[in-house]
Amino acid sequence: MNYVKFNEWERFKWHYNARIDRLCVTIITNVGEAVGQTLLGKVNLNEKAFGESYFTKDDIDCYYEFMQRLADLSFSYDEKSMIVFNAVATRRFHKEMKPVDPIFRTFSGGKPVEVGEVVLAFPEYTIKGSGTPKEADFLVVEVDYVNRNCYLMQISKDPIVIGETAKDKADISIKLGTCIRLSFDRVIRPSALNYELIKTLNIA
Repeated sequence: MNYVKFNEWERFKWHYNARIDRLCVTIITNVGEAVGQTLLGKVNLNEKAFGESYFTKDDIDCYYEFMQRLADLSFSYDEKSMIVFNAVATRRFHKEMKPVDPIFRTFSGGKPVEVGEVVLAFPEYTIKGSGTPKEADFLVVEVDYVNRNCYLMQISKDPIVIGETAKDKADISIKLGTCIRLSFDRVIRPSALNYELIKTLNIA
């Protein structure tokens, strides 16, 4: 792997902190040094995450791409940085996940999405009268074109709660920064929503 050798990015690095069980990012600039935590713990990480790893060109390219995609959303700079560092870390260090298609609605067509796109996903079951949102925005962080699915990060400020149909199972809460894997036919671009579909989804 060729590490970046320009500006200050060459001194940015990933490392796992066992004490807090988090993958961390160390940012070293002329101003000083700062350490930030991602949301990824040991259970989520592949073997590449343990030890120190410097930023690669792909890390940097994705950082700028994700920041640009989030530019128009109502997050502070610190919130955007948290989301983006988590997204970049997920691409590189997250263990392979299985799709969670059964708990999300299906859309006809299932068109491929692109890394960096913001898409919507709608739970198959929601908790009636709970006041929780019926859909959530997701940032596409990785795409598997062969298997027609993608890795997504939840970027809605409010958690999306998915109700289980079986009484012995707990409800699932997907919080800001949580990553999941879904097939293309479980996500939809906001631009594809029309009046008839909105009525069907009951989100008007």
